[in-house]
Amino acid sequence: MQSLKALPPLHDSCEIGISQEIESQQVASVTAMEPSCHPGLKFTPRWNDPEFQWRKEANQYYNDQWINRYNLHRDERDLARLNIEGMDVSDSQHFQIGWLRNIDRLIDMTPPKFNPFYFRLLDVGCGSGISTIYFAENYRFKTYSGFDFSEELISTSRKNLLQFSTLRQEQIPITFFVDDARSHKLIAQPSFVYMFNPFGFRTADLFIRNNLQTLRSTGSILAIAEDTWITELSAAGLHKGIIRKSSYNLSLVFY
Repeated sequence: MQSLKALPPLHDSCEIGISQEIESQQVASVTAMEPSCHPGLKFTPRWNDPEFQWRKEANQYYNDQWINRYNLHRDERDLARLNIEGMDVSDSQHFQIGWLRNIDRLIDMTPPKFNPFYFRLLDVGCGSGISTIYFAENYRFKTYSGFDFSEELISTSRKNLLQFSTLRQEQIPITFFVDDARSHKLIAQPSFVYMFNPFGFRTADLFIRNNLQTLRSTGSILAIAEDTWITELSAAGLHKGIIRKSSYNLSLVFY
């Protein structure tokens, strides 16, 4: 079996509407970015937009093909089921698997000098681990880890990793663990922190403020898919810069 290797990032050539935010802020030096607090950074719900349907279908088809290739367990669950585990879900979203192609789009949005090999990949609210495993198959980060506050979902993520590793006939170095974003502390290493809308801004703001010094000192990047609270995050003004693709509600936040 061929070993894992980094794949070239996806160039979404079929898309017309790459946002002006990327064109205006995609610069070689991230440190040159100014905080983005303008009202243009706004989440736009498009799920039921008729003109968006073909994109939704194409992205879901890609998800199904990749997940079924390795026979991974989705284990999607609503808040009522999470609440049974005795967790505080007051600022949580029900778990569902994000579009894997959006991971490729986020990587494609990174500045030219970005090299994942020098970053650790952290999947916050990783759920069943499918997004974390997708990162590991396609992009060569320094390390891979994911956490969720649900013990049952972390159990599923470990089973998925075992299934994936067995089919690949190699050990895949991913660490899955139980933790809460409201109290998680980042280690002092450059991190590419991926979030697929696992919780509301109250939790996101707490996570950022608890780790702000580490985010800044290590040059870490927050990669957000389905960025429902991008307006609030931008208005907080804690970041150095934001690169955004509004057509898919994707943001890279630099500290």
